[in-house]
Amino acid sequence: MAIVTGSTPFGLGQTYYSGRTVDTSNYGGINLEGQVCTFTNVTVPSGSTTLRTPLNDGPIQARLVRNVSGIALLPGRLVIYKALFQDRRVDGYSSTTAQRVAGVVDPWLPSTGVPANDLFWIIISGTVPVRRSLSNSAADDAEGDTLYAITAATSQATTAGRFTRWVGTFSAAETTDGTAFAIQRNAIGLAMSACTTAGTNANMNVRIRIDP
Repeated sequence: MAIVTGSTPFGLGQTYYSGRTVDTSNYGGINLEGQVCTFTNVTVPSGSTTLRTPLNDGPIQARLVRNVSGIALLPGRLVIYKALFQDRRVDGYSSTTAQRVAGVVDPWLPSTGVPANDLFWIIISGTVPVRRSLSNSAADDAEGDTLYAITAATSQATTAGRFTRWVGTFSAAETTDGTAFAIQRNAIGLAMSACTTAGTNANMNVRIRIDP
């Protein structure tokens, strides 16, 4: 993955330990936690594991964080910061309606995700594939929809770390309080592609715009 600005110890689709055993008694790369870099936005053509083609969707901004959730975090899911470790460590997926999220787990990671205690990238800006809700059966998602995190039983549930679209309206009473205000304030971004009800649990391109 080509870097547009900044320097990085490794690219998107990789982790700090890169499959090696994580030393939990003496974390490697602590000095790298929180680093932000900008990458060229690319796609991997069907059937290719190495060839990457630049997209015309602008750059991707990513932050390097440590997974302290105790589980492997999977690509394309929304994660939240650990208390007292803002911008440095994440401890699970988003699990409440319109929760403020840290970012999107690097969509280019292997399907097994990032192991517990390893360092990896979360996307905080740019257009990337994000995992849809498991229960988006009520309506289709349309290009331009405002998207927000949904509720799940726990921050490690299968239903956690996912999004849905906002279909309501914002009344004057909700401009400073209430769920509608939380959705407006903590929206993860805009849908950049449409997805039908048949696409439940599928990836959808989202223009991420997460406030720092």
